[in-house]
Amino acid sequence: MTRCIYCFDNCRLDPAGRELWRAGSLVALPPHVFDCLAYLVEHHDRAVGRDELVAAVWGRAEVSDTLLGQTMLRIRRELGDDGKEQRIVRTIPRFGYRWAASVDIAPEQSADGGDSAAALAIAHTRVASTSVVSATTPATKRRFHVFGPIALVGLVLLAAILVRPYFRDEARRERPVAVSPAEGAITAAVVPAEVEPGSDWSWLRFSVMDVVATRLRKSGVPTVPSENMIALLQLPASRRSGSLRDAAGFRLLVSPRASRSDDGWRVHLDADDGEGQHHVAEATAHDATEAARLAADKLLIALGREAPAVTNDAAPYAELIKRMDAAILADDPATAQALIERTPAVEQQAPEVRLRLAKIDFRGGHLDAARRRLVALLNEAPAQTAPVLRASVLNGLGAVAIRSDQPQEAERFFAEAIDLLVARSEPAQLGQAYLGRAGAAKEQRHFEAAAADYSRARIALKQANDTLALIRVEANEGFLDLDQGRPAQALPQFVRASAGFEQWGALNEAIFTYIGQISCQLSLLEPAKAMDAVDAAAKLATRIENQDTRDSLSISRGKALAGVGRLRDARAVLAGVRDAHPAAGDATSAAAAIPLAQLELDGENFATAAQLAAAAVDTLGQPGYTDLRARGWLIEVEALSRARDAARASAQLDAFKAWADEIGEPRARLLAQLARAVYGQHFDESRKWRAEFDSARSLAEQQAVPADVAAVASAYANALMAEGDLEAAAVEVGRLSRWSDRDFGCAVLEARLYAALGRDEAHQAALARAGVLAGERTIPQDARAVPVSAREAPAH
Repeated sequence: MTRCIYCFDNCRLDPAGRELWRAGSLVALPPHVFDCLAYLVEHHDRAVGRDELVAAVWGRAEVSDTLLGQTMLRIRRELGDDGKEQRIVRTIPRFGYRWAASVDIAPEQSADGGDSAAALAIAHTRVASTSVVSATTPATKRRFHVFGPIALVGLVLLAAILVRPYFRDEARRERPVAVSPAEGAITAAVVPAEVEPGSDWSWLRFSVMDVVATRLRKSGVPTVPSENMIALLQLPASRRSGSLRDAAGFRLLVSPRASRSDDGWRVHLDADDGEGQHHVAEATAHDATEAARLAADKLLIALGREAPAVTNDAAPYAELIKRMDAAILADDPATAQALIERTPAVEQQAPEVRLRLAKIDFRGGHLDAARRRLVALLNEAPAQTAPVLRASVLNGLGAVAIRSDQPQEAERFFAEAIDLLVARSEPAQLGQAYLGRAGAAKEQRHFEAAAADYSRARIALKQANDTLALIRVEANEGFLDLDQGRPAQALPQFVRASAGFEQWGALNEAIFTYIGQISCQLSLLEPAKAMDAVDAAAKLATRIENQDTRDSLSISRGKALAGVGRLRDARAVLAGVRDAHPAAGDATSAAAAIPLAQLELDGENFATAAQLAAAAVDTLGQPGYTDLRARGWLIEVEALSRARDAARASAQLDAFKAWADEIGEPRARLLAQLARAVYGQHFDESRKWRAEFDSARSLAEQQAVPADVAAVASAYANALMAEGDLEAAAVEVGRLSRWSDRDFGCAVLEARLYAALGRDEAHQAALARAGVLAGERTIPQDARAVPVSAREAPAH
């Protein structure tokens, strides 16, 4: 991985490694001082506004001028600069700062392919509010995560709650003013407002931010969603790849400032286009959010845009709603709950308040309570008069249904929401509804329907300028490809999504896309690369508390460890997950049992392998576990066959075959056919097992997944070599020889074949490859045997 090193004066700055060297000596800086320095250097080509710098480094607005001044003083002192000379950092009065020293940028290759340990140590541990929320799943409803829909449920319900649900004359609301391409494509982002005075009004920093962003969006200016900006600003500058503009994809940065006086609230907006031009707008009103609205409309006029019509949404509980939304944007549900408890009962019954209560219930894992609130709200939001509110409630109900393992019900809710939104200008809500319906379809293995809805979601979310949601779409499309046996196509999507999620601080989702990478790389017979992905994900896992995510990563880690021959570590990791979930029928335990069963089978502990696999097969009956269940069933049939238990092997084979035929999925049918061939090799006296292997090979070649092709070829070659048919075995070994330099099983088969054929030189090369890949695995005796031709060769 390449990262940038900045050289200036006699200094060398490595933002990713969080190191500043001056005159050959390492300079120790406090975290915020380093982040401030890094941000100025990374944006050395332009002036940086005070509010932008504060938002980027501290992620909040209530940073005093004194603190910022002390920070700049420390930077200048460490660099040998001062406030008078200003040869390195120049102060721009009434605006901010400009980097003055010349900068040379040199790429440097990171030795470990990622951020340094120091950078990880100071990184924020807080997960954005739109991240996976399965840590709050009730213990009675635990479910092992199997490839998505990633981060769906938290995202959809968050969007449902932050929609502005107006009850009065909603069907006749004005649509946003469209901006034609000829007028110029401005994309904007608004940072949290700086609020004066005091903490009593600190909630306004998010409320003012969201009001301004909403007005820009309604005018037709594509604007980064507020929750996306907050997620990004929670990361230190050194954890972002490039600037805020690069990460969020905007051109115009709007920095609000709200101050209270005897005349009411004054809101000042500074809009920086990144090229040295600033647009300024200011307004005063009794209410801070009204002042923000007026200032935003003035800014739109300054930008040559038409301000949208004003919707009258005044209500006795309007301030409560604004404060709750600010708490939700700040990922602080406890504050939102406290606000509700302090309000009169009549205000607590307002639909807008109850919608937010449903969000709080959902985040706490109280799915039944969330469902009850949403169902009651649905009855109060008719499609004729409140279509957008009804759609937001339906999106919330769909999210609850997904979390409750009810994908058919979820699909129905999302479909109704789509019908309400498709003719309206609500691209963010519509995109979430499509994303939800796609996830529900995928859970039911309706792959074509899921693919179509992911495509529709992409179009809608691009209109909403929701970069983070678009990353989620790409991740989900990767899992969809993986589910359909296309790991080579899925892998680059996971790589891009992992980088994107890390950039936005969505750590749970980043880990799940790394899990997708691990699965792809194991399917492509690249276990060493799978371990690289394990290591990258493990760095992130230290910064999250979500145990479901940690368990999923541990299972993938166990598989990757087995793939590189670290058998003791693999057993320990997988057994640890099983021991942590001792309840019968626990899906997480069953998912860990399958790779454990494979390890037992490889170690010829057939009874234990069959027992572990059988229990997992019985547990993993839901559609989302198709691949895991098929793999477990194959292990069980093979273990019973090799243990010469014909009756039980036959019974399980018949059940496996019937199930695979019923669900009709290619990989399930492939593994069932391979199980039939393995059984026939041991028990079919008619010797038709070759035809069964030929059928399995044909199915594997249709999918062309290296791990499946190798599994069939390996089993077939072993059977042929046991029969003494080396000519036919050579054909099968040839099918997998392309992977013998990276897969232990393929290298061992080559060594066995060349030993049996008497090809000493080729045998020695294959044996050396197997030795490099073996790890703790034992190379079989017949693979290590000296070829006959070599033993009979005359001595020199």
